[in-house]
Amino acid sequence: SSGINAEWPLRPGTMAAFNQSGVHVSRPFHTAGSLRDILCAAKPKSPFFKKYMGQRTILPENEIAVAGRNLLEALVFLQDRGLPYGHLHSGNIMVDTTSNGNIYKLSDIENFLLGLPSRHRNLHVQHGGIKTTLDADVYNFGLVLYEMSTGTVLQTPTTDMIPATIPPAIRTILESILSTSAQRDGIPTLDDLIADIFFTPTTSSTHVQPVLKLSNKHKQAISIATTCYETALTNDHKSVNQLRQKTKALQRSMTDEKKKRRKRPTRENSMNKDRNQVTAAPPPAAPNAPIAPAAPPAPTAPKAPPAPAAPSAPASTPVTPLPSKNSLYNFRFLLYVCFPCFP
Repeated sequence: SSGINAEWPLRPGTMAAFNQSGVHVSRPFHTAGSLRDILCAAKPKSPFFKKYMGQRTILPENEIAVAGRNLLEALVFLQDRGLPYGHLHSGNIMVDTTSNGNIYKLSDIENFLLGLPSRHRNLHVQHGGIKTTLDADVYNFGLVLYEMSTGTVLQTPTTDMIPATIPPAIRTILESILSTSAQRDGIPTLDDLIADIFFTPTTSSTHVQPVLKLSNKHKQAISIATTCYETALTNDHKSVNQLRQKTKALQRSMTDEKKKRRKRPTRENSMNKDRNQVTAAPPPAAPNAPIAPAAPPAPTAPKAPPAPAAPSAPASTPVTPLPSKNSLYNFRFLLYVCFPCFP
């Protein structure tokens, strides 16, 4: 590129280098910072969380018109040269302060060529009206316009709750891009937006457009990258729609099941309920009968004295059994043999 003067709303890099690890791009420092810094009333050199965690402000209506005109001119310029942008957000818009007012410039033009995902990719896949890279640029422009008008970042793909404090001219443009009807009927083009009377400049522009030349080989590579981007976007839309249909079907089935349980309880449940009611009812209490007087205890007979123990028999001496007749005969025979004089 060449011939980009200070008043043209584009901020390309002044130096770039690349290797196998990545790409490095250098740009001039802007003392006023980015559009996000302006909305957060922050200093560009302050830490990230200190800058963007505070209260936000909004831009005046005339300043919104100037910023919108600058952004649309830059996007139309890139579109006519066949170079998609796709990375428009308040952090990529640099602000230059001049004697004629602020100039809002696009930066990070090389992001699409490097294959970096858009900051609003999660919103693109949920918005059915975004089918091309040009639609993505228009939608991102609507998000930036909403942020400049309300001071807040839109977190949903669409909204019909646009604050009534927004001027009617801006409100009409936001509804044409961010409403649910725009998702169904289609969003406007960049040419439609830049032709809107709200973005018509009050003074004639004197700056000269830059020159951007691309070879046929580069144009073919960009066309292939654009086709891949749009194909991936279409596939993501299908996946999101299928997930939504499954979620709705699951919720509907759960709701129908709850209704059936409430309207028609099963016979077993009704029988159990009746059984529980019968079991829970206490039995009727019997009338208290008169208590008969207790009989006096019968007199107990006196216990007999224990019988005296019988005297124990004296220990008897062992009785030797008498010898039998045969044993006596044998004994006499021995005596006769030993003593023949024994009669």
